Amino acid sequence: MTALISITEPRAGEEGVLAGIWHEAWHEAHAEIVSPGLVRARKFDAFVGRITDNLGNTLVGRIDGAPVGLVSTKPEQLHQLFVAQAGRGKGIARDLILAAEERLAEQGAREAFLHCAVGNDRAAAFYRKMGWQDDGQIFELIHAGGGTYQVLCTIFRKQLVGLN
Repeated sequence: MTALISITEPRAGEEGVLAGIWHEAWHEAHAEIVSPGLVRARKFDAFVGRITDNLGNTLVGRIDGAPVGLVSTKPEQLHQLFVAQAGRGKGIARDLILAAEERLAEQGAREAFLHCAVGNDRAAAFYRKMGWQDDGQIFELIHAGGGTYQVLCTIFRKQLVGLN
């Protein structure tokens, strides 16, 4: 039987599950490429707070109704995109990024940007495959666990004209 893949709004009470996906996937993608202090500061509870604060700007990727990924946006920005191990290789990330691009275009964005930590080569290759263009690098300041950390990020941009 083929799995049913869907992209939906978050459901009531899913904050912990979504925070778990984000926490685990963030640590898998970033533990080796950011400072050890930032890795230590990225505790599960912080992700619960972050997902709760961003719930209205978040879409959830599901397999047979179960959450396996998420994407959140800010004005003109694809802010977060993470997929759990169980959802990888099934098209969830593609569907999430397309849904986020559509949402941003519907909100009036003609171009969107995102920041991808330098060294997160899998994500950078995916963004390029999805038509995002490298537009240089920037140090992003991350506030976590009472500290401030610099993370070197590649800026990616994509024209959204014609998506809405």
